[in-house]
Amino acid sequence: MVATLDNRFLRTAHPKDVALHLRKLALANTHSLNAISDQLLAAIASESVPPMIFALWTSACPDDSATVAGMKCSHSIIVRSSAIRNFRRRLRTAKCEELWTALGGTEGIVALLASFSVIHVKEFCKAVARCSTSKQATAERQSLVTDLLKALTSSSGEPT
Repeated sequence: MVATLDNRFLRTAHPKDVALHLRKLALANTHSLNAISDQLLAAIASESVPPMIFALWTSACPDDSATVAGMKCSHSIIVRSSAIRNFRRRLRTAKCEELWTALGGTEGIVALLASFSVIHVKEFCKAVARCSTSKQATAERQSLVTDLLKALTSSSGEPT
């Protein structure tokens, strides 16, 4: 069963209370995290709740689904920016390959970057660059970023 969100609570409560509520919601509804992300994005699109609520959700969500949904969001620059920040945090962990796969692999990320604004491409590149100091899954992350760089600098004549 998918939990329905209380937009009034999300709009009026203190951010700390909203974060706790979203964390409890995520733990109680682990099978419907995508549905919760979709409900939040719809509420943000209709301006029922502020976009910063999604930043709290990406932190509360135990898997990569909220980060992926936020990065694919096209109606809020705040949602996408918060998702990119969360992408950076998750890319620094040992589960970086899972995140990469959730975004569609290198091809999916290239397609996603093609839909980004210049500002978001810059944020994404900074996020990837800031992961270089992480000691977890270094070889895997280097391989993923190398593949992305090769895909973005293709010499085949195709537009990148």
